[in-house]
Amino acid sequence: MSGSDTGDGGVSVILELVPDPTNQHDKNAVAVRIDGAHAGYIGRDEASLVGAMLKKLGGGRSMRCRCTIRGGGEFPFEVVIDGIPDAYDHGA
Repeated sequence: MSGSDTGDGGVSVILELVPDPTNQHDKNAVAVRIDGAHAGYIGRDEASLVGAMLKKLGGGRSMRCRCTIRGGGEFPFEVVIDGIPDAYDHGA
């Protein structure tokens, strides 16, 4: 992960939410990428809500925003979105 130190113990990174309707385990899957690297998926319980948000705000396209990750090493850690997500075409 390549981010910049925020000075308060956090690291500022770009978080991207990517709809993954072809996911064989969950048609509502939303992948999470941090600084371009796959980091995991939104949990199944929240994926349909996050997917609906992506459809409403971004036309179903990926959205990314700057966020701050604090904690880590030993859980728990938190991800705080620092601004309004921007929709963009993932493949463009």
